[in-house]
Amino acid sequence: MRLSVLFVAVVAAAWVLSVAGYDGGSGIHKDVNVQYLYSVYWALTTLTTVGYGDITPANNAERKYTLMTLLIGALVFGYILSSVGEMMGSIDKNAA
Repeated sequence: MRLSVLFVAVVAAAWVLSVAGYDGGSGIHKDVNVQYLYSVYWALTTLTTVGYGDITPANNAERKYTLMTLLIGALVFGYILSSVGEMMGSIDKNAA
């Protein structure tokens, strides 16, 4: 429990530190690297089913931070799901 609270505090602090100002939110007429960043942000937000919500990244630093947080969250979720699956598999083998 303490570890999860600490993790949330660290993630929140990093989000606050990445704030550098709103950049308009449109990447249509920007550099190809920025367009790629927007595209990856959209894809990961959609695929991880996090959604777009009321609090969204306002600049590229926040988008990069959000991408890293989404990736870490997806990896942790996958690891937990795999661990539960392994536990369930071992319970079934022991019961037979």
